[in-house]
Amino acid sequence: MAFEAMGYDLDTEQNRAIAAQAIIKQLRQAILTAPATFARVSPHLRFNVSIEIQGLNGRQGRLVSVWQIDQNREVPRLVTNWLAVYQDSAYSTMKATLYDQIQTLVNLQSDFSDRTISKGAIGTIVECYTVPEEGYAVDLKIPEPSLVGGSTYENVILYPDQFIVIPQPAEITAS
Repeated sequence: MAFEAMGYDLDTEQNRAIAAQAIIKQLRQAILTAPATFARVSPHLRFNVSIEIQGLNGRQGRLVSVWQIDQNREVPRLVTNWLAVYQDSAYSTMKATLYDQIQTLVNLQSDFSDRTISKGAIGTIVECYTVPEEGYAVDLKIPEPSLVGGSTYENVILYPDQFIVIPQPAEITAS
């Protein structure tokens, strides 16, 4: 289990409460500045918020929390969360990194609709996974001329052979 891999003892109710409080403390500290990614509408608005957390044993992980805004409500509520514990060196060998721009090489089936997403779609990596295998959560921009702004977004899981990373120009800094 991911929380145990980060040094939390979950064998008793008291220990689970201690672990929960430690995670909640880190979530509260990071939630106000962490970017939220749109997850879906129907019938409620849902957003994912990902934060880096550190376990009692010093291991790092990414806590993904799902927040929902119910109809006729203004305040989001926590729906669920999960934790991906980083392998010690796995991220150094991955094809892409968080927030890389990518272009798909294959047609994809949407996870949330019957839409087929044509190859060549452009997106941004919003999550990186090493377990059970290398994979990426990607927000893809889909042209939709009938919408204000002309596009919609789909969140999909991609494997390394399904996309290329779009090279970004080097950042210029003043000296």
